Amino acid sequence: MPVEIKLAELKSRLKGCFIVVDSAVHKLYRDYLPADITCIINGGESAKSLATAEKILSEMLKRGIKRNGCVAAIGGGTVLDLTGFAASVYMRGIRWINIPTTVLSMADSSIGGKTGLNLGGIKNIIGSFWQPAESFYCYDFLKSLSTDDIYDGFAEIVKTSLLNTELFNLVFDKTYDCADIDSLIPLIKKAAAVKEKIVKGDYLDNGARQNLNMGHTVGHALEAVYGISHGQSVALGLLIEVAMFKKTAPRLEEYLKALLTPILKDMHLLTAFDTKAVAAAMISDKKNKTEISFVVPVEVGKVEAIEISKQELLAKLNRYTAVTV
Repeated sequence: MPVEIKLAELKSRLKGCFIVVDSAVHKLYRDYLPADITCIINGGESAKSLATAEKILSEMLKRGIKRNGCVAAIGGGTVLDLTGFAASVYMRGIRWINIPTTVLSMADSSIGGKTGLNLGGIKNIIGSFWQPAESFYCYDFLKSLSTDDIYDGFAEIVKTSLLNTELFNLVFDKTYDCADIDSLIPLIKKAAAVKEKIVKGDYLDNGARQNLNMGHTVGHALEAVYGISHGQSVALGLLIEVAMFKKTAPRLEEYLKALLTPILKDMHLLTAFDTKAVAAAMISDKKNKTEISFVVPVEVGKVEAIEISKQELLAKLNRYTAVTV
């Protein structure tokens, strides 16, 4: 489990580390970071490239980082993915420390040791499994997040709640307010604990860990085609996949609509999108085996894995958009 720390502890915790930090985080919190910040990079999906990874690796080499060295990542999912990947391949793997700064990265993307880079418009097609030696959660970072950033993380928490009754009840009871970050911390902690338990039982993503892909087949495609944020894409993906396959219990479908629809910034994509472009992106998804793979919620704690052909996929997307437009 991650260790909770305060901002004032960062400098001492990271002593001697090569540090990669998100530029926005650096701008806001530079006084709390070591003076010798090693590598500052811009966040966002476009940064998840071989070119940015090479920049980090080149700087590590320039600084003389040895095999017994350590690299620390401070930022959202993009920075964590990039730094984790660099740590995994530099000298065939060195120690790294994970410091997520967003709701999304704390509740989901910082957990499990997956690293990923994009290539050819395909999300996370390059990557490795490389667990951080330590993870530090500093909830003070969350206080500077925008509403959109908070909603991005909330969408992943809602997704994870479909796999765990306790988290589902926490979200369903609505004893929180997305405008009050402190009230979301119990949800973040529980979502992180649920994912960590799943990952421990299936580190290499060959079984139960794949259940966390709910909403991600359509979601990743929308993210690639329209450049929307990951949280928005997951929210849209969940709602669209549930409607496409009609496997989800009515009560659970209403739960998803009630929680996710109000946070949708890109609401128009729920009812109208380029089916051919989205289908093409889905066909390229790294999760696919021989056909197009989906994980659809049925009830809390129960999902169904579905594989369909390319022909079935386009037909389903066309039927969905014909009904919703």
